[in-house]
Amino acid sequence: MNPSDEARWIGAAPTYIAQYMGAAGLQNPGNNSLLCDTGAVGGGWYDIFVVVTASNQLGVSNLDFQWRNAANSANVLDIPFFGYTELALSFELRNIKVGAGERFRFYITGGFTGIVGASIFAVRRA
Repeated sequence: MNPSDEARWIGAAPTYIAQYMGAAGLQNPGNNSLLCDTGAVGGGWYDIFVVVTASNQLGVSNLDFQWRNAANSANVLDIPFFGYTELALSFELRNIKVGAGERFRFYITGGFTGIVGASIFAVRRA
């Protein structure tokens, strides 16, 4: 069986044509601290990958993932994490339709003692 036949049986992987990334780390961030922001992305279908790590348990903090509109004035989607008690958090949003100029960002809404970092990968499908 040649590779093209195998892809027909297994299913071809998506082809990616653009990637945006935002990453940052903060020490002792205060309330409503922006951890990372992808900036405006081009329109299309995306897979979003988010990773957050911390030096201490995140149970004292509130975390908030936001998908913002092109004007950056309102949330298209808001995913809050309240009282999360681990050292790391990761999640994915797959195959979502994103408008031109929209963005993704991650906030820490409650103060945190220690170091916390976040990365957002926004990968556009072909």
